[in-house]
Amino acid sequence: MSAAVEGGPVSWGMSTDGIGHRTYKVRWQVGTTNKLDGPFAVFNAAGLPLVGSAWSGIANDVDLWAFCSPKMNVSSKINDGDPCKKWWVDQEFTTLPFRRCQDTQIEDPLSEPQSISGSFVKYTALVGVDYNNKRIKSSSHETILVEKDANRPTVIIGQNVLNLGLDVFSGMIDHVNDSGLWGLGARCVKLSNVVYERKLYGICTYYYTRRFDFDIRYNTFDDADIPDRGFNVLRGDWGKALLGQDPHVWYPIATDATNPNNFEVFKDEKGARFPVQTALDGLGNPSLTPESPTFLPTVKKYPEANLYDLDIPSSL
Repeated sequence: MSAAVEGGPVSWGMSTDGIGHRTYKVRWQVGTTNKLDGPFAVFNAAGLPLVGSAWSGIANDVDLWAFCSPKMNVSSKINDGDPCKKWWVDQEFTTLPFRRCQDTQIEDPLSEPQSISGSFVKYTALVGVDYNNKRIKSSSHETILVEKDANRPTVIIGQNVLNLGLDVFSGMIDHVNDSGLWGLGARCVKLSNVVYERKLYGICTYYYTRRFDFDIRYNTFDDADIPDRGFNVLRGDWGKALLGQDPHVWYPIATDATNPNNFEVFKDEKGARFPVQTALDGLGNPSLTPESPTFLPTVKKYPEANLYDLDIPSSL
């Protein structure tokens, strides 16, 4: 089966309505190589303008605001002396708005596009600074932690699939993206839950609906704000006045912070154990500036996975 436009427009014209919209009508001659080829072969003939293409490249005429309509008329033109069959194809280009997508109803659930939705999850966070990043402190200049409402965006992807793929997504729950996704960097998107259900299509065909619930954190799911605190400190003692030391300063004795045996319970000058954890300086010593905490190295709590293996869209 082969059909192609032969030459330029056979005839063409333009009309306008009362508000200035333009409609172009053009007729093409299409030839087929086999007399048994029918209208559908002509409908797909090479050289015909595609639906949605602009009125451009047709001779020297250009109207970039007029687009090819889905309307088409195919009629036969039989010349007994020709070795192949000839056809007329009539098309319209118009500046009138029309639906660029067809209204064909999708019957097969496996042909339905993925659904995309989302929301925001509210949670309570403890903060020690206000919205200006100014420290919240008591009259004794100690940091006070207060509760603050916070929200985290979620993305929900719905799919209809023939095979459930339980072995794929069950091992990816609570994993974060290992590379960029939806305009976000690595480790910013976490698969938090999957809901699935088997359904019947027709009378004998089963398929599955599955819903992926993703949580998003723009500054990644890693924790970089865990303060260094503990009940134990690197072995030392309070200063001795006889040695010219400040009795209110803790002087470490051990120096190897990599050895757990060099640590002991931190006690005050009178030998009483502190009832709460002490702010540390990152080296196992009591911090000299507890109002400005030292933080632990970034903690990566969640493993990574290639979330594209779930056949999710690459953009939202």
